[in-house]
Amino acid sequence: MIKRVIMVAVCVLACSAASAREKAARGRARCLGPGRVQCLINQRLIHQLEEGDVHVRRRAARTLEKRGAGAVSARAALERAVLADRDPEVRLGALAALDAISPDARTSIPVLIKALSDIHPPVRESACRVLGQLSNAARKAQASLERVLHRDASEQVRVCAAQVLTRIGPALRPALKALERALLNDRSTRVKTAAVAALVRLDPGAKASLATYEKALCRRDPELRRAAADAIIRLGSKRAGLVLTRSLKHRSRDCREAAVQALARIKPLPHSLFPSLRLALGDRDAGVRLVAAAAIGGVGPKAAPALSNLRDMLIKDRDARVRRAAAVAIGRVDTGSTESKRALKHAAASDADPKVREAAKRTLARFQ
Repeated sequence: MIKRVIMVAVCVLACSAASAREKAARGRARCLGPGRVQCLINQRLIHQLEEGDVHVRRRAARTLEKRGAGAVSARAALERAVLADRDPEVRLGALAALDAISPDARTSIPVLIKALSDIHPPVRESACRVLGQLSNAARKAQASLERVLHRDASEQVRVCAAQVLTRIGPALRPALKALERALLNDRSTRVKTAAVAALVRLDPGAKASLATYEKALCRRDPELRRAAADAIIRLGSKRAGLVLTRSLKHRSRDCREAAVQALARIKPLPHSLFPSLRLALGDRDAGVRLVAAAAIGGVGPKAAPALSNLRDMLIKDRDARVRRAAAVAIGRVDTGSTESKRALKHAAASDADPKVREAAKRTLARFQ
């Protein structure tokens, strides 16, 4: 019995060796002509990639990556490694090698699309980034990238999908809906801000995305609100002013506050938008009034029509932070009028909050 097992093992080994020699012979037979040396190198690396232990396979993938376009004859073996190798590092190396072969990697798009479903997030991200390097040739990947954007468990992979959808080009305008959905519904701030950036590139005039920006401006996430405000401001003062003026009437405090902050960032602020900013000084929420006072102060002397509002805030507002912001804003807008000095002296002498008294005194000192 033992002899029979040994004979079977010897036979298997002999057959494996014969098969390896046969493969090598076929490889040498294909390597004819001026590129024979390079072809033989690739054949050896392909054999290592497919037959070696894990360390040998990793090294072979890295070497093929370094060979760049010279490894084009190994493309099929690299594709097999991307889809079938058990080791994620080998799969990553094979993807990097396919990327280095570019532009011949365009023929590997079906393999890259399948790799978007790999069990390991770094492999999925790498496949996503390789697709992003293939320009319009990767339009075939649109549906898969949209699926990744909505369903992938990895934040980094979803961010990559949003970024790649923009680099593929304007031919993917149907992707706008997918990006808008990610902007409003994704749980990750990074993914949402990446979606805003992608929409700005795909739809620079916001013909399709303006309503989405308005909704994003009213979300609780401060980074998303700022990204949405950036996108709105890019539209120019006229269109941005219309959107932000509407947002000042929104029931959400976060939305109104974000609109005031965005208005303050429009430089120079058109005269037509100043009434909207001034109106925010009377907002029912102290946080919005605070931001509005700071924004009015940032406008400078051109905001003189709002001085009466600022003086009223300094004396009457219930929130000490708002009164302090009003004292600072008066110093930036006024040049020392009698009415402002009177209000500041009153605050410096009798305000219940020491920080308000100190701010009023500093502003008075500027007027001396």
